[in-house]
Amino acid sequence: MLSGMTLTLRLTPLRIVLVLLGCALAVFLACASAEDPGSLAESPLGATRCPPCPCLADAGADAAKHDASPETGAPDATAGLGKARGTNLAGMEGGWQLASSTGPVAWTDYPVFDDREIDYFAGKGVTALRVLFSWERVQSSLFGPIPAPGANYVAYLANYDRVVSYATSRGMYVIVEPWQANSAGDTGGATWKGQLVGSSAVPATAFADFWAKMSARYASNPRVMFGLVNEPNSMSTMAWFSIAQEAINSIRAAGATNEILVPGNGWTGGGEWASTWYDTASPARSNAYGWLNANGPGKPLFDAFGSIAAEVHVYADANSGGGAPDIASPTVVSDRLNVAVAEGRARGYRVFLGEVGFCASTAGSATLWKNTEAYFAANADEVIGWTWWASGAPGWWSDPCTSGGGHFSLTPTNASTFTGDTANMAMIEGGF
Repeated sequence: MLSGMTLTLRLTPLRIVLVLLGCALAVFLACASAEDPGSLAESPLGATRCPPCPCLADAGADAAKHDASPETGAPDATAGLGKARGTNLAGMEGGWQLASSTGPVAWTDYPVFDDREIDYFAGKGVTALRVLFSWERVQSSLFGPIPAPGANYVAYLANYDRVVSYATSRGMYVIVEPWQANSAGDTGGATWKGQLVGSSAVPATAFADFWAKMSARYASNPRVMFGLVNEPNSMSTMAWFSIAQEAINSIRAAGATNEILVPGNGWTGGGEWASTWYDTASPARSNAYGWLNANGPGKPLFDAFGSIAAEVHVYADANSGGGAPDIASPTVVSDRLNVAVAEGRARGYRVFLGEVGFCASTAGSATLWKNTEAYFAANADEVIGWTWWASGAPGWWSDPCTSGGGHFSLTPTNASTFTGDTANMAMIEGGF
């Protein structure tokens, strides 16, 4: 996918006008013969919608051939995202009820990641880190500054910035994504201090403000991607996609052209992408429907740069949540992931697998991973990358299986030297 920054630099004003006029004509002709997009059903893989404008992408792709990242020498674009394969780096996220009123405290509320751990992953061939944090820990008041005032808030974001900068300097992609807790400390989804985004307490404009400020911080780094929020849940599907569109608009208005990963409602389960059970509104809508009608009937989620993808999560246990060591079938990951992939391919959007994990010690795990790798290879046009769940600082995230919440750790086992592989790493490292 082309870099919008590259596009801006390479296209003259006259060429932009000509490109847009040609694009408008192409879309008009394509849509003229299409079915009524307002008649879309829940997950009608055979129905037609107007395609995204190909002209802008073609023009930008031509320009992107000549540009390279000053940090890595790689193309200043996201064309290599099919090779964005890695792990989640967990630990900086957490509950919003902090021990100190002056902000998050290092080694109390979060670990300080050592550069040697990133070196360990780079040595394994990891090319992507999904680095989680929490919104309240960078913006302590809605519409306030980022970082929030106070030494602890400043230090927290400085530590996060250092991880992003160092990992991208090693040639990795970094997904910058907030993980939000509910009042019990569990996965809260699209919330701030336990209050749902889109409520009177946390309006959608506050989420858009947060992303405008956060995206501007990393806009100049083409190896940064933005994940809007971890696992929205317990809300209206259509309300979520409206909120997501507002956040996308805000990121682009801030000048950032980076790839944006958009999760779905219902904990963004890949196998549930076309289901409706998780919608709190009536009529209940699926994520597949929400994406296609985010801006009104027949008006899908939109990005002027075409640099958005659906983020989904897939686990192998029968309950699909990753909290148990069982493996439901030898193809359970690809079977579940394919629900979202088939929908995305039919509708013209791509998929990023933000979380996947299971226990290497469970019988059948090696076969499951082999089958999953084969699926990635066969669908590289549609699955733009994946990050294993999960890794963290030694001692903070070391559980290789499910006791304590399904960590499926890839964390190096030696805390002094940042060496030593878990059974999970030994199983999957050939896939990086």
